[in-house]
Amino acid sequence: MESGHFRKGDPNIQSLLIMGSSPWAWTWFDPAGPHTAEEVGSSLVDMVLGGLLTRPAAASGLIDPSGAVAKVVHACLADAASPNEQPPEP
Repeated sequence: MESGHFRKGDPNIQSLLIMGSSPWAWTWFDPAGPHTAEEVGSSLVDMVLGGLLTRPAAASGLIDPSGAVAKVVHACLADAASPNEQPPEP
């Protein structure tokens, strides 16, 4: 907010609104439905950043459901799902 990238507002309320809305997706999201998880995630990012940024268009690269951010998320999920992977010894 101090840098001017984010709109003025109460960060506690904004955080609660963001963190309180996304966990309920399990109640309505249907993986076999008309929208992919990537499309739903894209809509959430668009809505959240559109409401927080002073220049919402600056987030366009983050919103693409087949863009770089979605690819990183897929890679992280695939890595986390790898069976029998042991963490490196300290």
